[in-house]
Amino acid sequence: MPDWQFTDNYSNNDPGRIWIGWNPVEVSVSTLYASDQVIFVQIVTSRGFQFAVGFGYVDGSLTPNNYLDFWNCTQDSFLFDLAYSGCFYTWTNGHTDERKILSKLDRAIVNMEWVTRFSDSKVVFLEDGISDHSPMVVSIFEDRVHGPPPFIFYNFMIEEPDFLEMIRTIWKEPWKRERFRSIPAQVEHAKSVLYTIQQHIQQHPLYVESAQQENVAIKHYAKVTRYEEYVAKQKSRVKWIDLGDSNAIFFHNCMKERHSRNNILTLMSRENVFHQEDKEIAEECIDFYSSLFDDSDSYFVDDSELLDFLNFDNLLSDERRCNLIRPVIRDEVVVALSTIGSNKAPGPDDFSSWFFKTCWSILGDDFTADVQNFFKHSKLLKERNVFFYPSDNVRRII
Repeated sequence: MPDWQFTDNYSNNDPGRIWIGWNPVEVSVSTLYASDQVIFVQIVTSRGFQFAVGFGYVDGSLTPNNYLDFWNCTQDSFLFDLAYSGCFYTWTNGHTDERKILSKLDRAIVNMEWVTRFSDSKVVFLEDGISDHSPMVVSIFEDRVHGPPPFIFYNFMIEEPDFLEMIRTIWKEPWKRERFRSIPAQVEHAKSVLYTIQQHIQQHPLYVESAQQENVAIKHYAKVTRYEEYVAKQKSRVKWIDLGDSNAIFFHNCMKERHSRNNILTLMSRENVFHQEDKEIAEECIDFYSSLFDDSDSYFVDDSELLDFLNFDNLLSDERRCNLIRPVIRDEVVVALSTIGSNKAPGPDDFSSWFFKTCWSILGDDFTADVQNFFKHSKLLKERNVFFYPSDNVRRII
């Protein structure tokens, strides 16, 4: 790296500990602050992106109180770990006997602004080699193009007065297709309409029709903003906070952090082939789980002597054994569905439990029949699945 430039913290600490090197063709770096344990720099890329980075090295022993202080600091500053892969343990004390210690000390921590600007970014922790720390490589996938977003049934949709009627007549008459598309855009449009009416009232205060229009616009704006909050909460998976307190920004931030954490940008295959394209990653995942659940090579060993050797202290009574294999009744299906949280992650068809609870008067018989059929035959037939779940039709209409 003959043309690279470097900076360090030797002026603050004789042993140094921190070196920073960069290619001036790609980035320009200016030091903002330096001490014996951290260097903050300002980075400007050749494409005009600008951000600050801190490189830290903790020197000395750590106590549980240190970890607590660090945790509180990250929470107060709205910082969190960048999505990572590779080695989990990033430091070792070098011992080869029972005194060996492994720990995850090295981290790449980012704020919400980073996730918003570089949503497709991650860090990979490599093998430590001759060092006691694992090198980390932060990658930004700027030109990554994902497929279309999956369909998700949002629970607020049931608040529409004609929702149940739509379910009943889904094969006959298309529902209003644009009603639930682009909720944020609807919020901005509703706000713009409301402001326009209110500006007209300021100029013509005696117009009764304008006051009536304002009342309707306020109700519509309140409704779509509530819908926006519903969407953000359902996507964020936050359970401990209630709706109705204008928490949309909080939910959106949680959603961005969750997307960053769960986004699979790279994957190492079982053959040690590195994949970073969505199609290749999807094919590898499908192949892996297809092989994992393939029972073509499995077999059952009927060895009575082995079974006699097994000794269990507690066994089910005959009554309880019979209870396990008796037919499932409708009341059990109803109770099981009612215990599923309405905001829980939806099933493979992308419909939440709240959808089935709300539409129970329409879908209850078919839902129960499908569950009973599954327990009777240990299989959910595809033709039954297509018959019962109106997934394609609801997706197409909503």
